[in-house]
Amino acid sequence: MKTDDTLVRDYLAAVARESALLPASARQELIADLGEHIEVALAQRPGSVREILAEVGDPRTIAATAMQELGGAAGVGAGAPGSAGGPGSGFGAGAPGGAGPGGAAWNGGAWNGGAWGGAPEAAARGRRRSPAEVPIALLLLADVLPYVGSTQLLSLISVALLITALVMVCRSRHWDRGQKWVGLTATLIVPVLAHLAWYTYFVSPDDVAAPEAVRWSLVVALFLVVAAGCAWLWRKRRV
Repeated sequence: MKTDDTLVRDYLAAVARESALLPASARQELIADLGEHIEVALAQRPGSVREILAEVGDPRTIAATAMQELGGAAGVGAGAPGSAGGPGSGFGAGAPGGAGPGGAAWNGGAWNGGAWGGAPEAAARGRRRSPAEVPIALLLLADVLPYVGSTQLLSLISVALLITALVMVCRSRHWDRGQKWVGLTATLIVPVLAHLAWYTYFVSPDDVAAPEAVRWSLVVALFLVVAAGCAWLWRKRRV
């Protein structure tokens, strides 16, 4: 018996196959948006994966409607095989508003007769509230700021920047879940744990200042880890 994760993966793979004529970026946006919608629905209604997938709609209908909406960008003509309005597309020729057999259609960027809403472009605009470089810059700044001066205010600002960057990365659609974990582990989790271990085992027991050479060696090493994590996030971002 297939698990919920397997059913979702198979469903998204079917949408990807059916939308093969879309540009790669548009196809990725479509899959990412559907994946998020399904994930949110499953969090609200655990164990209802089959019902949720049925509500989202048939993969062929979703792909055909997306191809019709993005037909110009995808470079598919009305008579191209498998394209919207063409043979084998799952759409009736000349159907008003792009309505297909399943009754779903785009209407101002929303589905008629489907549970999932939003054209891929609109979904992308709604999900990407900030450029990828913003949280990356905040992560770097938060790592450097406490060492610019010795005031407690800088440390508090650094913590605020880290929290802001964490929220932005978690909400961003520039990276998938696995990439977010890898990036945040290098840029946030490892440095925080290293600082906690340093103060717990080397500073707090004797309540004395750590040797400067050892302290700055740790600072430099952690900065290199953070910089490597930021560079990795930058390379893996979806444009």
